[in-house]
Amino acid sequence: MIKTLVKLATSSRYQVDGNSMSPTLDDGQYLLAEHIRLALNRFSRGDIVVLRHPQHTRRVYIKRIVGLPNESILINKGVTLVNDSLIEEPYLISNQPPRIEPDREWWNGPEEYFVMGDNRDDSEDSRRFGPINKDLIIRRVWFRYWPPGDWGHI
Repeated sequence: MIKTLVKLATSSRYQVDGNSMSPTLDDGQYLLAEHIRLALNRFSRGDIVVLRHPQHTRRVYIKRIVGLPNESILINKGVTLVNDSLIEEPYLISNQPPRIEPDREWWNGPEEYFVMGDNRDDSEDSRRFGPINKDLIIRRVWFRYWPPGDWGHI
């Protein structure tokens, strides 16, 4: 209970703009995101974060962490492999075939993360701008509060 109250007191609200995180988050929904410097734990694969675009730092994006520091990321025939292993991504639309894109590989440095939108066909993410430094991640999303029918922990 106390942890939740601290999160509420230190959270900022964000509105989802666009469909890049669909089906998990929809355009127009409102979220609460905790200040990461106050978070007690580090980022994990699957966390949804608020970040600044690496080249246009005034742009704020909401994406999911797919790759952690010191990991290799390979997109092969639309499938994501981390350190040569397929990762489970239950948040993706299961009946949608992966978009075939050129095979590409990245290496995350010791303080870098690879982020992607859940709607892989409509997301500007690390596939375009590469891994991001941890300093560009400003908050971790933890709660959706609007619309009321969709509220709950993320």
